[in-house]
Amino acid sequence: MTAKAAWADPMDSAGLLRPGRRDGRLRISRAVLTDWLWIGFFVGVASPAYAVGIENSERYFWLAADLAVVGYALNNAERLFEFAKRYALLMTWCGVAILSALWSIAPWVSVYHGVQLLMTVLVGAMLCLTKPLERILRILFFALLISLMASLVLFAVKPALAFDHNGAFRGILNHKNEFGSRMALLLLTSTVLFLHGWRRLTTLAAITVAVVMLVLSRSGTSLLLTVAWLVPFVLAVSHQKGYRALSASLGLGFILVAVGAAFVIARDIDLISQVLGSVGKESTLTGRTILWSIGADAFMERPILGYGYKGYWENSAASSVVFLRMVIGQELWFFHNNYLEVAVAFGFMGPVLLVAVLLRGLISAVWRYLVDRNFITLWSALYILFVIAFGFAENPLFVNHSIWQLLFTVALAARATPPQWQGISGQQAAHQSGGEPSAASDEARG
Repeated sequence: MTAKAAWADPMDSAGLLRPGRRDGRLRISRAVLTDWLWIGFFVGVASPAYAVGIENSERYFWLAADLAVVGYALNNAERLFEFAKRYALLMTWCGVAILSALWSIAPWVSVYHGVQLLMTVLVGAMLCLTKPLERILRILFFALLISLMASLVLFAVKPALAFDHNGAFRGILNHKNEFGSRMALLLLTSTVLFLHGWRRLTTLAAITVAVVMLVLSRSGTSLLLTVAWLVPFVLAVSHQKGYRALSASLGLGFILVAVGAAFVIARDIDLISQVLGSVGKESTLTGRTILWSIGADAFMERPILGYGYKGYWENSAASSVVFLRMVIGQELWFFHNNYLEVAVAFGFMGPVLLVAVLLRGLISAVWRYLVDRNFITLWSALYILFVIAFGFAENPLFVNHSIWQLLFTVALAARATPPQWQGISGQQAAHQSGGEPSAASDEARG
């Protein structure tokens, strides 16, 4: 590689995002600048200013991202339209959210948040159209690592602010579950990059610290979900090693399950209570079962079209939200269950649309991994599995201005090389999409 080429590559052979030098002067390429802007964005949407008493600071970072999308669309409208066509099923989320204003009990709220949901998806589209997946994972890694380091600095300077009233570590974030889920995401991203061979000492250190901080967060949901994605992860690694390794892993897994089941039956162990107790939960899942019961009643009140996007939470005169908050004792704004949330918002079609996009995305991601046999591609499949499970306890998807929604778009659409869709054949498009069948045929099947 020539000196000029090395200068032009913002990620050198070591994989660092850093400027280079040419003619003895410091130069920062456009790619390096946008890398660090994305890192700043991902750090910012985690609300780091909460630790110094400034709440909702993430809204300014989302506003900047929304404006960036508008600017990008002015010069790349064709690419965004092509994205919308290729991922039409995902775009229906945005369309339904906005159109739900027609029957919403809070119509202007549904329009406002529906447009924000659209912008969130388009921010993810812009990221996918300008950065390859591996680079996006490196950006995400650095952002999560910075948040982790900031949390450790806060702990060193003002330990009381780094813990909640129950002694769970939350760092610079608002809640232990937010911090725990970020650490689970850092663990997933670091593990994939480590196995891919990128800066293994750094990623191994991040894996180690992320595990420790995940435990300190006492986020039972994040702990259980981390264990859950490790199972398919082990199978994927075994698949990389060959048929014998995969067979051995499956055989060992079946043996362990059989032995564990026999032990549970012989000792008459209440397995659910034991598992929940191990992560600090009780039988109501910290009140979630009561919350879900009220949500189910709300769904049955309007099972056809629902209350409209965010309508249930914004119009207390036409919903049971006041009663819900009185019973739970918290100022809640979602049901801690993605599938129930969209059912209340849109009726029967809500869960159908949510599950359809999840399944379509998972099948596509697994297909890409089986074709590529690449750990970077594996991240997309594992992330989708993560949010599928996460949705049973939190509300990561179908949400405006959500980092989880943005990354879900990345998991669906990001490729090893950013796609150049204008004026290319369907066969070339399939090749640029990671060896999958054409997106048009995928959408027809999905």
